[in-house]
Amino acid sequence: MKKCNRNGCNNMICNRYSTRYGHICPECFEELAKNGCKHISNFMQSKKKKPINEEKQETWEKYLDGIFYY
Repeated sequence: MKKCNRNGCNNMICNRYSTRYGHICPECFEELAKNGCKHISNFMQSKKKKPINEEKQETWEKYLDGIFYY
């Protein structure tokens, strides 16, 4: 098992490796791919955001639904 080399990421299961950037976990790789970041080194140095738990996400979405209604 190899630790992800992204700043702030504690994932230990990394299936990808770069000789330049080190190991990256599937979660960080997916975020990098979705963001289309042009500077991989900036991404790897950026602090990984903690995911919002599902309950807080649902509460937040309900709150936003009250503000941005159909």
